[in-house]
Amino acid sequence: MNNKIVKVAFKNGKTKRFRNVSVAHTDINYSMFEFEHKNKATTYLLRNDIQYIKFGKDVEVEVH
Repeated sequence: MNNKIVKVAFKNGKTKRFRNVSVAHTDINYSMFEFEHKNKATTYLLRNDIQYIKFGKDVEVEVH
């Protein structure tokens, strides 16, 4: 099992798994998320689009 997965369920009913996420950055209000992937790619998500989010146990979450 890959523990560097972030699973996101969106309000439109779709779900997405982001693989090889090393760090998830967010602000103090959790209004947006930035995922840094192992291959240096970056993904941005806004809280308004998210129903729920689940982090794998090896994903580091940094609140700024």
